[in-house]
Amino acid sequence: MKGYIVVVLLIYIATIGCDNPRVKINTGKDSLLQAAVRMDKALSTDSNNQGLWVKRAQLAEQIKDTTGAIGFYIEANRVYPTPEAMLSLANLMAERKDPRVLNVTANTSKLFPQKSIEPHVHFIRGVYYSRIGNSNMATAAFDSCIYSDYRYYEAYMEKGFILYDHKNYQQAATIFATIIPLNPQYADAYYWVAKCNEMMGKKEEAILHYEQALRFDTSLKEAAIALQKLK
Repeated sequence: MKGYIVVVLLIYIATIGCDNPRVKINTGKDSLLQAAVRMDKALSTDSNNQGLWVKRAQLAEQIKDTTGAIGFYIEANRVYPTPEAMLSLANLMAERKDPRVLNVTANTSKLFPQKSIEPHVHFIRGVYYSRIGNSNMATAAFDSCIYSDYRYYEAYMEKGFILYDHKNYQQAATIFATIIPLNPQYADAYYWVAKCNEMMGKKEEAILHYEQALRFDTSLKEAAIALQKLK
């Protein structure tokens, strides 16, 4: 439940619009591989088609070929960079703990200085630092993200995860709870407040928040299991 960055970027890409919508092929892996072969053939004759490189990268993501996806996004940005391709590349690099992400995010800020992009750049940097265990730098980046966009819920969540992992449950609960007035239907916030309360031995508070989490997202199996254990 700690992976929000892909969702954030997909929402962002949808809001800015793009000429190359993300590939959505709801078929088996064999069909995905066949599609990849066809796209590779197209790229062999049209290697300067930025849109094809982006679609090839998205297809690689669906196949779970992260290394390939990174390479394809690099090629897409070689042809010409776009916010979509740059942020998608940085996203994958951050999760892979690839230090090149810092150059990619810096270049993204230089090429696309729009205020709408700034919080995503900070968030991705925060994810990178969090994944390599640099909690101070991660927290600073998430704070910058929130300063740029106070409704960037995932930045609050990532800050809370850091505190939770360091067993600072009360502080973590406070961060998670900050989201609730901003978005009263944000199920994950209730869930993590509940987990913090459970770790602090606050059974009734934990039950209440697990119930709230399930009220807004019935698919949270972890909340249902925890609730059953506490009752």
